[in-house]
Amino acid sequence: MEKQCSKCKEVKDVSEFGKDKTVKCQLKSNCKICGYEMTKKWRYKNKEHVLKYKRKRLVTHGGEINKTQAEWRKN
Repeated sequence: MEKQCSKCKEVKDVSEFGKDKTVKCQLKSNCKICGYEMTKKWRYKNKEHVLKYKRKRLVTHGGEINKTQAEWRKN
């Protein structure tokens, strides 16, 4: 089955789209590649916001984050 990306307008296989349970077809309107590019641009434009969030998260969940990262590195 195929679907057209609303960003790049290319017709791609449905495996190229992320899940979205809030819509009828349960797929995002943008393909994964376009979604990644949009996120990358947003993070670049909002560096201060991203850094502030990371710092806040590290303070409140620092131990959990370090434990999860250590487990991931083992595997």
